[in-house]
Amino acid sequence: MTPSPNPFSSDIKSLTIAELYSLGNEAVRGLLAGFVPLTHASEIAIWAKDPDAYQLVGLLHTAGPAGGFEMQVTQSLSEGIVSQVYRNETNHLDHGLWRDKGHSPLVDEQLHQLTQYEMCVPFHLAGHRLGVISAVQLTDSKHNAPSRWGFDEEDLTILKLAELALGQAMERALLATQLGR
Repeated sequence: MTPSPNPFSSDIKSLTIAELYSLGNEAVRGLLAGFVPLTHASEIAIWAKDPDAYQLVGLLHTAGPAGGFEMQVTQSLSEGIVSQVYRNETNHLDHGLWRDKGHSPLVDEQLHQLTQYEMCVPFHLAGHRLGVISAVQLTDSKHNAPSRWGFDEEDLTILKLAELALGQAMERALLATQLGR
């Protein structure tokens, strides 16, 4: 017996970036922040494909709306590691961005930070490819050094679990929104 399609799948495809952003309620944001220490990251972000442009938009971020990232930072789908993860639907675990030729400095320049390590996994919502979750370790004046530098396979596994948990939490937020109409 084949599983029935997710009832939200068609709804997800029709949501605007602003509507996706509104799914980042307190529960979703708390869950996102809870994965930061588990992955040894400085920050974790959810990127969403802009349905109206060939780019990813910084949707949610552990620094919150006042951090200058959410709904303000974009990444062209033609460059950068996060975009590569979206295009290829593959995971990424680097060993220092200074070694990775796929890194684009544009986001760091926009946010006045320096990414040292990054890992990413594709992000799905209701079975629909929505974007990417990225975890980074940064060196800048806003962040303390992580408990250890670099990510490993265990950190990547935890980020994959974060993807599943955050997808389900955002599905619940969508359901609550639909039931409230």
